Amino acid sequence: MKSPFGRRESTPASSEAETSAASADPESLAELAPSTVEILAQAAYIELVLFQELSDLVTDAPRIDGKHAIGQVAGEALERHESYLARLAEEGGERETELRRIGPAVDDLIEVVRGRDVEERLLSCFLVGGFLRDFNHELAAFVPGALQVKLEPLFDDAEEREALRHLLASMTEADSLLAPRLAMWGRRTMGDCMLFVRERFGLQRGRGARPAAAKLVETFLAQLLANHSRRMNSLGMSA
Repeated sequence: MKSPFGRRESTPASSEAETSAASADPESLAELAPSTVEILAQAAYIELVLFQELSDLVTDAPRIDGKHAIGQVAGEALERHESYLARLAEEGGERETELRRIGPAVDDLIEVVRGRDVEERLLSCFLVGGFLRDFNHELAAFVPGALQVKLEPLFDDAEEREALRHLLASMTEADSLLAPRLAMWGRRTMGDCMLFVRERFGLQRGRGARPAAAKLVETFLAQLLANHSRRMNSLGMSA
């Protein structure tokens, strides 16, 4: 999927203060979490790319009822995107700057988990989209309390989740060979999602992570993976 902002290079953080902070063992996950503005920008950008992918799938979906369901879910993603941008502005974040800052990391993830056909792409929206929304929901625990209250309604996606689940279930029921292939695809995407989460907490690929930081992040990931397993099970697939 093409990025909404075009291809960009990410800007590494390399200040002396950040290097010093990275050398200390964290006592809580809050010490590793992104800033409030970064959390809001990430959530807004993820909803934007979900909207873009789902909108593309409206065209590619073979059935009218499927097009309608996907279109509704896409519309909800766009509404969430706009809501996150409103909160971002309230927190003093500049929309264009912050979305461009977070964009490369999200784009790199979407590039590898998008899927090769309509079925895989739809499953990625269901599983990866759900995983990333769960991630943002958990990150909301690290923002100010008043903002948490404003954000909480944005994490209620039960109707959209059920619409995608029902559509996927109807596809697998119609094709006995589809479910095993999708199950394998769903398992494959999670490795990349886990790497994305680790990097957002400062644990870079190819570098030895501090044991204390790694343990905190792995505990955090366990809950996200439990939710992923429930989504897989709802489709009759093993995670």
